[in-house]
Amino acid sequence: EAGCIFAFGDDEHGQCARVNSGAVAVRLPSQEPACGIAAGACHSVAWNSSGEVFAWGHGGAGRLGLGSGEHCSAPTAVTDLPEPVCLAACGANFTVFVTTKNKNLWACGGNQYGQLGLGGAIRSAQMVPRRLTPLGGEVAGLACGANHTLCLTRPIATKGAPEERSTVWAWGCASSGQCGRAAGEAVGSKSPAIRSAPEALADFLSPSLHVAVAIAAGRSH
Repeated sequence: EAGCIFAFGDDEHGQCARVNSGAVAVRLPSQEPACGIAAGACHSVAWNSSGEVFAWGHGGAGRLGLGSGEHCSAPTAVTDLPEPVCLAACGANFTVFVTTKNKNLWACGGNQYGQLGLGGAIRSAQMVPRRLTPLGGEVAGLACGANHTLCLTRPIATKGAPEERSTVWAWGCASSGQCGRAAGEAVGSKSPAIRSAPEALADFLSPSLHVAVAIAAGRSH
């Protein structure tokens, strides 16, 4: 049953699309099979090879990207993304999407800790996806904790040029140090409580010997 989605567990807010036994597939409003899926605390997101993306579950703070904070127990197309989706990750109350062949980032939902990466003093929830300032390169990895986001980017390969190292970016709640040490910050310095925009992590930049190849995020690490 390639491309089918199955769910089981807590379905209080419709995050399992009312088929939480694991015996029946979640029905997507598309003829194409799913090729990716992500889950937050109480919501779910899936996408297919055409770049269509669907969201369901708890809608609080606009985390589904459907234009409201209402819950939704049936997978529903996120139509406010103007580009095909190729990757997504979910935090506690927000969602981050990657579009256009791994180049652009969009985010929606809660933003009280700057977890959407929109920068400045913006802390309001976003009911539809908003585009982040491009990080440059291609997105090779994306992960969300409860209230923070990590992103791994790699330079776009140029024929004949030497391979360049990847960059790790972090933003959102940083009160437990989960956003690492940003470029320009001294070793041992106290991290800010909030990073409202993506910051490159110093420990994986040249001349460090550490080269990141994958990322993952927990609740606050």
